[in-house]
Amino acid sequence: MALTGGPAVGSELRVVADAWLGTHLGREAFRVDVPDPPPSLDACAAALDDHARRHPGAMYYAKVTTTAIDAVRALGAAGFYVVDVNVTLSRSVDAAPRVAAAGGVVVRPAQPADTDGVLAIAGSAFRYSRFHLDPMIPVATAHALKRAWIESYVNGARGDCLFVALDRDERPVGFLAALLGAGEESAAVIDLIATRSDRQRTGAGTALVGAFFAHYAGRCSGYMVGTQAANVPSLTFYQRLGFAVARTAYVLHKHVPA
Repeated sequence: MALTGGPAVGSELRVVADAWLGTHLGREAFRVDVPDPPPSLDACAAALDDHARRHPGAMYYAKVTTTAIDAVRALGAAGFYVVDVNVTLSRSVDAAPRVAAAGGVVVRPAQPADTDGVLAIAGSAFRYSRFHLDPMIPVATAHALKRAWIESYVNGARGDCLFVALDRDERPVGFLAALLGAGEESAAVIDLIATRSDRQRTGAGTALVGAFFAHYAGRCSGYMVGTQAANVPSLTFYQRLGFAVARTAYVLHKHVPA
């Protein structure tokens, strides 16, 4: 069975280098796309094992819908394991409510003076990302990946808008990083959101989502966000704001010995 760097066709797997992730992990990283229907278990394992032999120390990851059990079995035969069940939620524009700001919190687009505070939150607040859930990735590395993700917003390399929630002393207590798809039928996406650990469940997150709704009203076809099945507080939070589950997917990782 052949591996290809182009679109998955027929019985071919597609393996694509993830330069950004590899840079921040300090080793090669690859995304694996599994065709539908997937190749046989033996063919999948043989092809990926051959690729891994040529890339010692690499990390591989794949994301497949939770109905694609044959694809999960094929990846499992190749040494992948499930680290996360990703949950995508959506909400229509018409149904999006007006959300009042929390007492003492002001939300606005981030400014250069907010950078240190926002990056400190990004590098400490997360617990349930696929990197934090993977026992083969040190927690410090998982924190650093989230910090680097938000640095790409600060540097203008990714995203559409970075919102920040400020306390009465104008110190960042949370942020929301947003994407906007291209075209008239595009959704506004909460790419990443976090609040400082001592300000969780105080309304700062709700205020950030309210600002997100207001900012993109009339500019998008709907609202979307992704989280993890393990992150029950996050699921409850989004459902309280009117989001509903749209789809789910398994996320799998494989680590190759150096």
